[in-house]
Amino acid sequence: MRPLPTRAASLLIGAATVLAGTVLTPPAHATSTAPVARKSAVNRHLSDGRIVESSGLARSTYARPLLWTHNDSGDSARVFAVGRDGTTRAVLRLRGADAVDWEDISTGPDHTVWVGDIGDNGWDRDHVTVYRFREPRSLKSGAGRATAYDFTYPDGPRDAEALLVRPDNGRVFIVSKDDNGGAVYRAPRRLSTSTVNKLQRVTDAPATVTGGTFAPDGKSLVLVNYTRAYTYAGIGGAAQSDTSKVNNSAQGESVEISRDGRRMFLGQEGSDSPVYAVPYSAP
Repeated sequence: MRPLPTRAASLLIGAATVLAGTVLTPPAHATSTAPVARKSAVNRHLSDGRIVESSGLARSTYARPLLWTHNDSGDSARVFAVGRDGTTRAVLRLRGADAVDWEDISTGPDHTVWVGDIGDNGWDRDHVTVYRFREPRSLKSGAGRATAYDFTYPDGPRDAEALLVRPDNGRVFIVSKDDNGGAVYRAPRRLSTSTVNKLQRVTDAPATVTGGTFAPDGKSLVLVNYTRAYTYAGIGGAAQSDTSKVNNSAQGESVEISRDGRRMFLGQEGSDSPVYAVPYSAP
């Protein structure tokens, strides 16, 4: 991912924020509500020294306060299961997976977890790949089998940092990252492992999206960028924005919604990086 410009003041989620001399406003297709302050708190720190650039968060598919995460580019094909106390409970090496530029991770149905190798800073990859693995009920470090799905965009290569998988039906969405506003792309309902799957552009997205997630019921969703979060009642709907000043030097990188649907978890990069919890209510 590209770093946040140094003149950015804070991680301020919702209201228009001055970023590198430009006032960021909601995208043209979105409707922003009046800013509502939301109290945040540190939920955990990713204390494992091997997690140096956390680039995604995914809740456990089981009833436990576990978050899955992974490093950005430069690491091997592995994911970390992080407990409520911030310590790593297990590391899974994904057989059949490569790590070119991993950017996001998402929870799917039937105890599946999906990892998006979708980063493309040079906009020159002829396809991107999403890996699916089954979350083990019993946590222990080791190897897990990954299934690979390749994707192409209908309008040429795109950089992307947000992967969303509907937890109710497994539909895959990728959100491109662009300074001038990205787009939401939908994968076919049935995915092929033998041919490249063609994405379909379905709607606009805010500028510089760095992460996204569906709520556990698969209906509402959240997209985040460096400075704010947008909540939606569904794909293609109008965005609603709330404000939550989390940290004066934070850079928004990832988002997840808790299993009970009451909190957003907001992550950022760096060693021993904090994960913040912010109250969430579906629009």
